[in-house]
Amino acid sequence: IGEKGLDNKDYYIGSRNLKTFKETIKELAHIVAPQVKLVFGEYNDKAYIDYSKINLDELYVDTGFHCECKFEESIVKTVNWLDTL
Repeated sequence: IGEKGLDNKDYYIGSRNLKTFKETIKELAHIVAPQVKLVFGEYNDKAYIDYSKINLDELYVDTGFHCECKFEESIVKTVNWLDTL
């Protein structure tokens, strides 16, 4: 982005294949703590993200860059790093 990105432009950095928050949390829990029972909808969450405002392809179009990290691999690396702290 620093070398090829356009001035005053915001870029989404991450997978271009979005999942819902629930899908992401379920996948994360399965990797990190499969024994944990997840509960969704217990709290009224009024947070809202308008995903239609996020262009998943602009970073690639403007710079040629796309993320290649696998979610599970990245989570495992993060957990291992946290264990060293």
